Amino acid sequence: MTENEEINLELLELEEKEVELMDIMVDPNNPRLLELGFDVVPDERICEDSVQRETIDNMKKIGLKDITEKVKKFGFLTVDKVVVRPLTDNKYVVIEGNRRISALKELYEDHKRGRISLNESVLKSITSLKVLVYTGTNKDVVWLLQGIRHIKGVKEWGPLQQGRFLSEMQERRGLRAADLAKMTGIGRNTVTRLIRSYKAWEQAKTDEDHGDKINADHFSLFSEAVFRKPILKSWLGWDDDTKRFNNEENLKKLLGWYLGEDGINNGEPRLPRVNPDIRDIFSQLLLGENRELYEKFENEEISIEEVRRQMEEAKFKKSAQREKIDLDSKLSELETMATTIQTLPIPKILEEETKIEHFIERLENIENLARTQKEVINTMRVQRSG
Repeated sequence: MTENEEINLELLELEEKEVELMDIMVDPNNPRLLELGFDVVPDERICEDSVQRETIDNMKKIGLKDITEKVKKFGFLTVDKVVVRPLTDNKYVVIEGNRRISALKELYEDHKRGRISLNESVLKSITSLKVLVYTGTNKDVVWLLQGIRHIKGVKEWGPLQQGRFLSEMQERRGLRAADLAKMTGIGRNTVTRLIRSYKAWEQAKTDEDHGDKINADHFSLFSEAVFRKPILKSWLGWDDDTKRFNNEENLKKLLGWYLGEDGINNGEPRLPRVNPDIRDIFSQLLLGENRELYEKFENEEISIEEVRRQMEEAKFKKSAQREKIDLDSKLSELETMATTIQTLPIPKILEEETKIEHFIERLENIENLARTQKEVINTMRVQRSG
């Protein structure tokens, strides 16, 4: 059975039903909220008022205004239906449509409190909804439906959410990177990088010294630096089989330099920017030729800016040395040419009547070129000195 056939079978497990808005719970485990640092909430606690209030407040941070403004004008259109699954006999939790349900609940509360006044038709459209109830048993359906909708379009998830989705689908459904690329429309290399980055991000969150500082903003450390530079991945000892960094000592160093450590550099990060500090500068620092510089940085003798300056200076010196070597070789070539001219076998040339004119032409050409180049050098020297 192909992946598309499996998806189609899952969609057959949806049945339309009219449900009261107050019986629909927004999902605190929605992938959108991962970036806000939520832990998984068990089903038996999803209906709690405090859980629902916090979830809606955080959905507001993601953005609900575009939905609420349209609903206030036109009511809630159910062409694109919300998908839910049963929690209890009469309560449901959203699988797909958390922003929409959050927006409707906010509008309803504002209406009840007198902050806004919704007309009767709009109010009716948001208090009783036709939804699709998932009646199947596949625990992955939330990832399947949301992944199809969001990774392919509508309102695309961020890299962390994509990484989590792809990682979950790979683990739970045994899909290869190529399968996930075909399913989502994301390039296979990007799929692999996002999965690696998500697993690395998860590992970083468990670090006893720095894990509590890790949040969604730090996902780019892995997606935009570590897994774009093979030397960084190697330095951290990435293992594709276990999807973990084996060199935890180096991981701890990198997290400390990136996030900052008490008592070091006044608590300020020594590598504050993913780009270019870590991706471009630090990755170069790991090259064997920069070992001495790396040790100075590690021992807090120099900053990353000083590292960059010294590497650029070394690069400039190498370039200048190459230019000097090139000039020396040109001088050597001119000396060879002069020797060739001085040692021409003139008696032999005179014996070959057909070649005399050719030699004279070549010598005149060399003479003219030499005169022209000499004039250019002298003219430019005068201009520079003036």
